[in-house]
Amino acid sequence: MIVADLFTILRFLLAIALIIYSVLGGSSIIWAATLYFGGWLSDNLDGYLARRSKQGHGKLKDFDVIADIFLVISGLTWVSMHYGVYSSIFVLLYGTAWGLMFAVTGNDAVFMSFSFGGILMTFYPVWSNERSMAVFAIVWGTVTAVVKRKALVDHIRRFLHALK
Repeated sequence: MIVADLFTILRFLLAIALIIYSVLGGSSIIWAATLYFGGWLSDNLDGYLARRSKQGHGKLKDFDVIADIFLVISGLTWVSMHYGVYSSIFVLLYGTAWGLMFAVTGNDAVFMSFSFGGILMTFYPVWSNERSMAVFAIVWGTVTAVVKRKALVDHIRRFLHALK
């Protein structure tokens, strides 16, 4: 198993931990953010390491998208349980629609649209209630966009092309 696969497994584990934390009534924004942003860090690292590894993408490459969906849903679950802004049914339907649309189309534009929407829905209640954590999220997003600018530009280009 290559290192990139270990980061994909870590992302699943962090998402599961965040869902369990949410269901158990965990209310610490620091713990929730550590799990959530740790998951996104594992996403950044698995892609980076897979591209630079002589072995390339590991055996779990096809599960990377599922891990991303699961991580976004875990963040939505936490904000829905902690802040009460989204119902559990909404989160479940959003994740199901996202997974089905991506499975049917296989289109990165569909994936990115749902992903971006889910991240924004996770960010909104945090921004409204936890300004210090919101600043951290903005810094995190900016650094990620700068570091992954080529991939970001490529995703935007594919998204706009798919709209035609």
